[in-house]
Formats: sequence, C-alpha cells, structure tokens
Amino acid sequence: MHRKKSIHTGLPVYSVVIYLVKAGSIADPPYEIKLPTGFTVHRFLFQNIKLWEIPAEVLKRQKLPGLLPLLPLTEEGKHREVVEDMIESLQQAGRADLLPLGYAFSALIYQEENERQWLKERFNAMEDILEESWAYQEMVQKGMAKGLERGLKQGLEQGLEQGLEQGKQQGLEQGLEQGKQQSLEEIVVRFVELHFPDLMPLAKQQVRLATTSQQLQEIVDKLFIVHTGSEAQAALLGK
Repeated sequence: MHRKKSIHTGLPVYSVVIYLVKAGSIADPPYEIKLPTGFTVHRFLFQNIKLWEIPAEVLKRQKLPGLLPLLPLTEEGKHREVVEDMIESLQQAGRADLLPLGYAFSALIYQEENERQWLKERFNAMEDILEESWAYQEMVQKGMAKGLERGLKQGLEQGLEQGLEQGKQQGLEQGLEQGKQQSLEEIVVRFVELHFPDLMPLAKQQVRLATTSQQLQEIVDKLFIVHTGSEAQAALLGK
C-alpha cells in the first residue's frame, strides 16, 4: 500500500484509479516521469480498481448507499437481478435520489436492444420517483440543453451550406447574365459602327441604359432586319 502525506491535511493518502467499464487502455502503476538521462524525478504509486472484476456483494458489504448505483458495473452486473437489487436497496436506504445514477450506470452495461427496452420499462415504472429527484431533473435539463445546442448547430450548418449553395448558384447566374449582357452590348455597338456610324452616340447611350440582356436582345433582333438609318434609330430606341 502506497501512502503519502497530503499537503492540505497532513494525513496519509491511499491513491486509487477506478475503471467503470472495459473501454480504452488501462495504465498500470507506477506512474513515472524520467529525465532524458533515465533518472526518475517523479514516481506515483496507485491501485487500479476494475469494477467488472469485483463481486456485487463486496460493494454491498460496505453498507454505503452511495456505492449501490455502481452494482450494475460489477462482476454480476449483467444479470437483471442485480439491477433489481440495486433499486430495492436504494429505496430501502431512503436514497431514491440516487436512482438516476443507477439508471445511467446500468445503461453502460445494457446495450442490446432487448436489454435497453427492459431497462427503460423498469425505470419508467418509477417515473414519479425519478421526477422528484434533483439529480434526474438536472440530467434532463442538461439533455435538453445539449439537444437544443446540437439542433442549433445542425441548423446553422445546414443553413450555411444551403446559403453557400444558393450563393454559388446565384453568383453563376449573375455571371452568366453579365457575360451575356456584355456580349450583346458589344454586338449592338459593333453593328451600328459598321452600318450606321452616325448613330454611334445613340447606340452607346442605349446600351448603358439597358438593364437586362433581354432588352439588348430585342435591340439586336430589330437591328438585324433594318435597312435604313431611320429604322436603325427606331430599333435603338425600342420602337
């Protein structure tokens, strides 16, 4: 047993690391920090406690209600009788407020669909008791807050994605429109320059006034069938 003096109380301290479920890696003692030379400058001793290796009866013998929610994580925790024993023991000890913790720890073990369904039904039967627990209420509030946060985040991401997509589409459409309009402006001016040079000032004025490619297209269509200067002038004026 490793003991060290606490700098706060001056009392000996027994250090342990408690693992709830078999997941991830387990660090074995001691924990050491060494210099590049290999000299150890820090050595920390502790004991690993793996709940799945501990019989449920060992926790019960401690006569500590605060340990009862951990029963589903013990060696026999996969048996439904252990969950029933935990519920009954907490109620007898007057610690129904710890049932939400027992529910949460049980959910770590009961992962199969039929197991999850049984666990939900078992604790739903105690809904009134759970709702009176401040711990349960806090868990629900946190769950709602996380759900709202997650929903808001997803909504923003979807909105941003849609906005970017719409922006790209609008940008493409605007680019095509501007390109088409510029081409039509050049056609109008070049046509008038070649066939009716006296009307160049009017042609430049009208292409500046045109706001859409449709307006310019109508001028081009009319210019292609004119024969006289007066007809060209009328076409430029949209007559």
